[in-house]
Amino acid sequence: GNVGLELTDTNGAQKGANAISNIRQMLDLWNGEIISDFTYNNAAVSVRTVSDASGSQISTSVSSHLLSNGEVKLNLRFPYPSGGHTDDSSDWNNFAAHTSVIVEKGDSFVVIKRTLDETTYFVKVQWNKPATITEKAPHYFVITASSGNLELTCLFAGEQPSEALPFYAEAKAASKVFWNNYWKSGGAIDFLECSDPRAKELERRVILSQYIMRSNNTGEIPPPETGLVYNSWYGRPQLEMHWWHSVHHALWGHPELLEKSMGRYKDAAYSPAKSIAARQGFVVCEIRNNLTIP
Repeated sequence: GNVGLELTDTNGAQKGANAISNIRQMLDLWNGEIISDFTYNNAAVSVRTVSDASGSQISTSVSSHLLSNGEVKLNLRFPYPSGGHTDDSSDWNNFAAHTSVIVEKGDSFVVIKRTLDETTYFVKVQWNKPATITEKAPHYFVITASSGNLELTCLFAGEQPSEALPFYAEAKAASKVFWNNYWKSGGAIDFLECSDPRAKELERRVILSQYIMRSNNTGEIPPPETGLVYNSWYGRPQLEMHWWHSVHHALWGHPELLEKSMGRYKDAAYSPAKSIAARQGFVVCEIRNNLTIP
């Protein structure tokens, strides 16, 4: 699913990214918060976003007087998988191949049931102040606020969720604790004494890589080669590249992050690989299937 902003003018005509200016966006690595500020229609818009480190959940806080007059809204859109080799994995035109149905609704939340082929999951969206949600088109929902600030939390779950979701302050505090503990418990490199002019940029990349790989490559199931934000190799995991993308966690003092997915090589890849080797006439070896599904 795609959670985003919907910008319209006073007549309701939708506007694109070229309508905004004075863009300032920053990722706070230490606390795990994305800070976004921009100007739209001569008004300031402020967006803060964090994700839950233990589940498929994001929380955001949006502030602007344009929220109250409807020029800035939040939207939730669901595509069908593209099935492409290398893309954003989203097919926005195949409306009939999947369903998005509101199965529960309250004053401050909604639960949407998603069905794609044999897969079913649920999306719970909860907000903190009076707001309305409407289905603008198939798989396309718009949330309209009644004041200049709206906090929204969105949870993706395999079973229909019944619990209340945290609002932004609570989610932000949890994100801060998680990322602070991560940075304080692992290793680090200081390039301060390096005379090479490239040292500062190298240090930045080393630190950023630790954040990116912690976010993308530390689950029990190996992700595609490009991680979780882009689709490669049809979305299938690459057991070859996952090793290289994750083995460094042990070097940085986080062996438990590497261990989480290592069982997949034994449990899901070993037996098929051994069967392939036997079929091809090899006696004592295993043929690794690069795109084995864990």
